[in-house]
Amino acid sequence: MFVKEKQQQIEDIHQFVRNKIQIVSDNMKARYDLKSNSAAFKDGELEFIQNYNQTGKVHKIIHKINDVVYRIRDEKNNRKRLKVVHLERLAPYKRTLKLNVQEEHIF
Repeated sequence: MFVKEKQQQIEDIHQFVRNKIQIVSDNMKARYDLKSNSAAFKDGELEFIQNYNQTGKVHKIIHKINDVVYRIRDEKNNRKRLKVVHLERLAPYKRTLKLNVQEEHIF
């Protein structure tokens, strides 16, 4: 009797802990999914690459190898070797227009 009660208590506690672990796991996955970069890039698009040694450089997507790996090349120097990078290191590139506006002085 005593052993069966303790065994049932252990099973209840074990199930409770399993449920809590699942809840925490789901919350962590939801938080990760919010921050993750899940954008898909197309061949020929320009993208920034995170480079820890330099500021971000603009690269061109040459080929999509699979869902998360891309082959890229430096946009300004086509002679450089192709790089294979993970999706997490890429960010969309948006060109900014620079307008030449002459200043007018009003006196």
